[in-house]
Amino acid sequence: EVGFEQKLAGDRVTVGANYFYTDFKNLIIFDLATFVAQNIGSATSKGIEAFAKFDVLNNLSLITNYTWNQATDDTTGSLLVRRPRHTFSATMHHTWKEKLSTLVTVNYRSKMVSGTGLVGERAIVRTALSYRLNNNWRLTARGENLFNEKYEESLGFGTAGISGYAGFTYTFN
Repeated sequence: EVGFEQKLAGDRVTVGANYFYTDFKNLIIFDLATFVAQNIGSATSKGIEAFAKFDVLNNLSLITNYTWNQATDDTTGSLLVRRPRHTFSATMHHTWKEKLSTLVTVNYRSKMVSGTGLVGERAIVRTALSYRLNNNWRLTARGENLFNEKYEESLGFGTAGISGYAGFTYTFN
């Protein structure tokens, strides 16, 4: 791996990129067609990861991430399962008067090989918030798949539709 990270515009912008190349020997994968673990003798994963963070205001930031990944079985030349070629996310994060924090994220994944076929590309939206009650207690809430997209992460296995979660965090001092 080799990469860089650079702050710009008076530290209000941070950009970075990374090139990776991984050579696998005896990579174990789970074959969804046969439900049996299999040994791929040799495989390669190479690509680029990049990110940018923009501090739009003191309490408002935009963070973007992109990955291009070419993951292949070196023996057959076929794509490795459940390794998408492209992923991208963008998150807008805002802190309100130091107690309330909110974010909205769009997460994209390209189509990918899964089991005996392909699962399609998908873009999902999530939002989250947290409210600090005091130095120890924080309330949290999160909404996933806000537009109720129908998609699969593994062929034949659906995912949850629109979902909501709530909780709390306690920090020991």
